[in-house]
Amino acid sequence: MAPDFATRPGTHVPPSDIVAPLEAIQCTERLALRPKRAPDYEAENRALTGLVQALADSPSTILQKLADVLLEVFRADSAGISLLTEDRKSFYWPAIAGAWQPHVGGGTPRDFGPCGDVLDRNAPLLFTHWERRYPYLLEAVPLAEEGLLVPIYVRGKTVGTLWAIAHDHRRQFDSEDLRQLESFARFASAAYQAVQILHSEQSLETIINRTPFMLTRCGQDLRYRFVSSSYAQMVGLQPSEITGKSLSEVIGEEGLQTILPYIKRVLQGERVEYENEVHYRGAGRGFLRVVYMPEKNDDGKVESWLGSLIDISEQKRRAEAEKMLVRELQHRSNNLLSVIQAIARKSLSGDGSLDEARTAFEARLHALARANRQLTKSNWEGVSLKEIVRSTLETFAARIDTDGSNVMLGAKDAQNLSLALHELWTNAVKHGALSSTQGRVKIKWKIIKKGPEIVVRLQWRERGGPAVVPPRRQGFGTTLLNAMFDRLRLEYDPEGLTCSFELQLQTINASTWNFPN
Repeated sequence: MAPDFATRPGTHVPPSDIVAPLEAIQCTERLALRPKRAPDYEAENRALTGLVQALADSPSTILQKLADVLLEVFRADSAGISLLTEDRKSFYWPAIAGAWQPHVGGGTPRDFGPCGDVLDRNAPLLFTHWERRYPYLLEAVPLAEEGLLVPIYVRGKTVGTLWAIAHDHRRQFDSEDLRQLESFARFASAAYQAVQILHSEQSLETIINRTPFMLTRCGQDLRYRFVSSSYAQMVGLQPSEITGKSLSEVIGEEGLQTILPYIKRVLQGERVEYENEVHYRGAGRGFLRVVYMPEKNDDGKVESWLGSLIDISEQKRRAEAEKMLVRELQHRSNNLLSVIQAIARKSLSGDGSLDEARTAFEARLHALARANRQLTKSNWEGVSLKEIVRSTLETFAARIDTDGSNVMLGAKDAQNLSLALHELWTNAVKHGALSSTQGRVKIKWKIIKKGPEIVVRLQWRERGGPAVVPPRRQGFGTTLLNAMFDRLRLEYDPEGLTCSFELQLQTINASTWNFPN
């Protein structure tokens, strides 16, 4: 006999001082923090297509079939469904698979249990060791290490929850599990309605028509015999406007030619699965994941086929966006590694000691890291030139004068300018104006339009330091500046060093600034 925790005496709410608070067992935030497993849309589609077929074949057993599929797809230890009773005062468990299968038929209170928490929050929740708050679940063995629950909705109203359980630490749920369980919850809604309709003795077509998937039935003559409401909605028609019409009339000749090779295969008796971009007249292009299942007569001849369709256009767009992001990250990583290698090569190839080289290398890496932190903070959309100057020269802010409008620099320009200012600042501290208590530095820049290009002309000017003597050899700083900037000019005036160079900003929109004559 399955334990019915919903009706058993003693399952009332105990005093708050002897149970754990909800926050102690609710850990939904862990889903986003854990490594996300890769989606397997193909396996998910096969499972959902199988459920659709099972719904058509045997709606009376569909809830248990759904629990069995959940157990397999999620590699969970237990999985099942909780549904509200008619008076909405408790939940009952009509279907369970896995270790908790002996508890099928039991239930929990509506107002004091994990399922009730999900309905109260109107959101999916992840729990750990819920028996600490709900002592009656100590009898539901084996105990749950983790339980992931999502609400089931019917016409906007919650009717229960779908759940997967891990009984030990080997299985930990993540955000992909949440996405997939919510996808199956949409089918659970259809299955729930199917069971309700079955009890009301309504037709199988009505049951199928309530599924969230697009379904069609077509004959050998390539005419529609049945379409679900969701399919009719996709093509912008009513089901009655489609039934009896040919595929070419509804889809259009271009779309028909795309799917015709698959239709020929299903008419030969083959079960066909495919993904393709299909143009629908009146609906435009969309990526579909499709399964065709042949329907044969008593002689084994194919008379029609059943089609199950899912629009995966958004998934395709997300996948392409992820590929672009990976390519962009690879590009940025390669660029950053190239800069680091150049810094290391130059830092370690001088005449100084190894300790001096290491100190210089680390300081340059810190300058580069500072620029990358600013870029990351801005989502790589650009960094203010003023902010780069401020953060690089913050230590000597009282002795730095700046003059220039605000300019947003892209990733490469921001990295280059950060490294250049670091070299100029380091040289000024060792040999220039900042080595003297009276020395000052003035940095000014202006924006200049040169034909189709826009440049920022920047000048670094030192005064008040020791007398300047031109160097006898070219150091790393000068080499770096020459490599990164156009029109570099170094003036070794005895009163102080002056360095000027230009940054080409070809991606900046010239219409946003007023340029000097």
